[in-house]
Amino acid sequence: MGFQPDSPVDMAIAIRLEEPRDFGEVESVIREAFWNLYVPGCNEHYLMHRMRNHPDFLPELSLVAAHGYPAAPRKGDALT
Repeated sequence: MGFQPDSPVDMAIAIRLEEPRDFGEVESVIREAFWNLYVPGCNEHYLMHRMRNHPDFLPELSLVAAHGYPAAPRKGDALT
């Protein structure tokens, strides 16, 4: 039923550059997204793995969305 944070504090999604620590999880998400139910398997996650080492790869365009970051205060919020 959608993402619900563990605490009542609003949680935000941060868009940031992909880091080496993200590679495994990114490839796992790609594999899950493109897995073929009728002929088990997919190649897209392997393609991403290979693309990162290609000289034409632009790491500054490889972004990830990470949830669980505290949301920035909104106008009118009380600061504590």
